Amino acid sequence: MHNVARNASDAASPSHGNPTGAVDEQQIMKNVSSIPVPRWCIENSVENIRQTAVHFNVEEKEAGNASVWMYRLDTGMNTLGVHLAFETGSSPSNTRRLLGRNALIRRQQQLGKKSQHLPKVNLSPGGSAPRFDDFLGCDNGESPSGVAIVVVQNFYCPNIWHSLANDHGVWLLMKVSGVRHVSDILPREYGPPFLVGNNSKYPADALWPLYLNHNNSTQMKKANCFKELLWIETPKYRPGPYWTWTKEPTCPLHSQYMETHRLFHHEAHRAVSKSFGIIPTRKDNEIPSIPKATVCYMSRRGRKARVRYFSEKIADGIESSLLDWAAQNDRIEYLQLEFDDNVPFVEQVTQTKDCNALFGPHGAGLGHQIWMERGFVIEFGDEKSCPGGYYSSMATWYAPQENHRYASRRIRLRRGSLIHALGKWVNEMLQPIMLTQKTYFKNTPELINLLRKLGPIPGNASIFNTYDAIKMYPSTETESFLGRLAAYLHRPETQAEFTHYHPDALIEALVGLVMRNNRFKFGDAVLVKQIKGIAMGMSPAPLISNLYMAIHEEEEVLQYLACNWLLFLKRFIDDGIGIWLHHPDLAKDERRWKQGKRLGFRLRPPDQNPSVPLGGITKARTLCYTISHPT
Repeated sequence: MHNVARNASDAASPSHGNPTGAVDEQQIMKNVSSIPVPRWCIENSVENIRQTAVHFNVEEKEAGNASVWMYRLDTGMNTLGVHLAFETGSSPSNTRRLLGRNALIRRQQQLGKKSQHLPKVNLSPGGSAPRFDDFLGCDNGESPSGVAIVVVQNFYCPNIWHSLANDHGVWLLMKVSGVRHVSDILPREYGPPFLVGNNSKYPADALWPLYLNHNNSTQMKKANCFKELLWIETPKYRPGPYWTWTKEPTCPLHSQYMETHRLFHHEAHRAVSKSFGIIPTRKDNEIPSIPKATVCYMSRRGRKARVRYFSEKIADGIESSLLDWAAQNDRIEYLQLEFDDNVPFVEQVTQTKDCNALFGPHGAGLGHQIWMERGFVIEFGDEKSCPGGYYSSMATWYAPQENHRYASRRIRLRRGSLIHALGKWVNEMLQPIMLTQKTYFKNTPELINLLRKLGPIPGNASIFNTYDAIKMYPSTETESFLGRLAAYLHRPETQAEFTHYHPDALIEALVGLVMRNNRFKFGDAVLVKQIKGIAMGMSPAPLISNLYMAIHEEEEVLQYLACNWLLFLKRFIDDGIGIWLHHPDLAKDERRWKQGKRLGFRLRPPDQNPSVPLGGITKARTLCYTISHPT
């Protein structure tokens, strides 16, 4: 077959090694660094995807003397790209017999090991594979012309993540095959003319210039007889490398893989500018001086069944707290975004493109970060409500150099942030409960008064001068802690004594948000998720740690205050003081001391240097808690 110019009206087989007219691509794909790139990142670059091509000719007149290229668009074996090109026309029935879905399945099987690195051709069309058979062949001796993309429903749908996954996959296949523009997108219900202005509904209404030169239907009346057909499909859920790439490691910024993502981001912005007339607020590589930050909260309040959203018990409090926070900060422009089918897509793009921070619970709305030019993306929720790494990956892919940041699930608690406000509320709810715990004391003067009230101290007494919870904050087993705290707050006796809190709301705020949304930042780029322990910097940390210890003491320790050998026991967070009454029989005394092991204590030998005597106390011992649940 001969190569001809790639354009919408007349296109032929791709020049796979060096596609004609790909000047921008060659410039952007240039490797700008000698830093080693992981193998996975190399394998998923455009050049290496081209190398996965399996090519064969069907040199039969009844098949239109066709050429076929199949590509593995991702190393996860998820997305197959197919490109058919015809030199002559043949009847639809003959073409389908030789090149339809069933025929391609057979031919892939016949290729054996040559095609084993490719995803399999799907057994049947549907949501995962397009109905390309419908557009094969020519009627009445017509000659083939034009280039068409055949897509599935996800190409034109409201879910921005699903849609972008398909849009990007089709765009990537065009880059790999060397096709610059097409003349049609099929089937008709998913193709042009795309909706414009306030009638726009879906991402494809914004991104059609990635594929088409014109958004009109005057020349788009062909039912078949195309010179080239392209499509992507998958044997799994939905087509598009997005789905696999979110599960893979991050690649260096200078890698061709990341350059490809930035190229798509750049071309997507140009497409929006053409389709909606939205002009970027800044030029490429320009870092503006922003007097006011635009903070955008992507609400899911209007979603059916409130999927992946706050419960009704705390939703109003959270959103009102956000409004209060924004009102107190004159450098913040706060937008609460609620997008549904009633909001034109052009308006969705307009509202999100200038966001400096976009945050909210896991959901497709966070995919609107692709229109942002710089800033932060924050996703929160628990492990069940934040599946995959969709939006963290997107923030990495489309970061303009290092101006785009992402914090997922565990959010750093900054003063004035949503989680900080929730933490303060949790602190207020727990304060009255903590004040009544048996071992609690407020400060040193109160401790002195308590000791004085004991009266004369027996001569056989020793003070624990370092009664300490070992590494209390970092070593707390988070899930065990949360389970015991939730059970305590749900106790009927606890609720009867303290009527000021709603147990479900308090537990959801504490367990679902405050405790499970903490990250630490190291340097400018490394965010580490905390999966164990209590962050000392958050508002309720001292109180919840204190209460956890108090629950443990109530269940395991306080019973020993009724014994005749434990005179006094008080604790201030993780530091406590106790008075031990020795038995005259040293062996019995030692056995009593060792009983502390059953309480979850770790015992240490007596200090070499006794503490300052208190009355008749002349000896000292050290007793240390372990934080884990006693066994």
